[in-house]
Amino acid sequence: MKNILIIIIVIAFTACGNVFASDIKVLTAEGDSLYKLFDNQAAKAKYLQALKLDSSNVETLWRLSRAQVDIGEHLSKDQQEAYFQQARKYAASAIQADTMHPQACLRHAIALGKIALFKGVFKSISLVKQVRENLDKCLQIDPDEPTAHYVMARTHAKLCQKSGLARKILGLGWANEETALQEYQTAIEIDSSFIMYRLDYAKLLIDLKRNKEAAEQLKIIANLPIRDEDDQAFKEEAAIMLDKY
Repeated sequence: MKNILIIIIVIAFTACGNVFASDIKVLTAEGDSLYKLFDNQAAKAKYLQALKLDSSNVETLWRLSRAQVDIGEHLSKDQQEAYFQQARKYAASAIQADTMHPQACLRHAIALGKIALFKGVFKSISLVKQVRENLDKCLQIDPDEPTAHYVMARTHAKLCQKSGLARKILGLGWANEETALQEYQTAIEIDSSFIMYRLDYAKLLIDLKRNKEAAEQLKIIANLPIRDEDDQAFKEEAAIMLDKY
């Protein structure tokens, strides 16, 4: 009788766990659908519901980090840091849940990068180094993650605003424009229709006085689909740049 009772309890707990797992998948899918509609607040609400069912679910945690960043980018500056810090916490928890999850590493890098930009990149050297470490790990796990290549490119490009000597003194001598160009190109090769990759690549080309190559990228942007909430603004920016250069 005792053994039968134990079996019943085990079956009940297993069934309960399966129901929770199913609910988490449904909530995550609903959140993803809302994310594709650029409704980040509603997507975040779905992910938070999923998090209540399992506080260590890596798929929920990295998506929450992404939502925090996407929402924070459109807030006033005095509100942004709190959102980016929360994004960092979610991503750190995602890594704790699964150290080998590429999106967890990527989202941690992005959140840290946003905090560094908010505080000033050259006042946040330790954060910048952590960004690079997280991107390196992400790309070791998934070499074809386009956003990781893009963020790596942006990191190199941003740091190259300082002279090579200054970068070396700050311990950032690894940053260089050649790598930035290569990483932008790789991101575009993997995902050729994402506007932000081409726009920032064009900006770097212009900085390097390679206006003809930049114009080629800007022309392509005009015919690309809207895939991100900021894409219409990016298209308009690209058109202005094309007229200028």
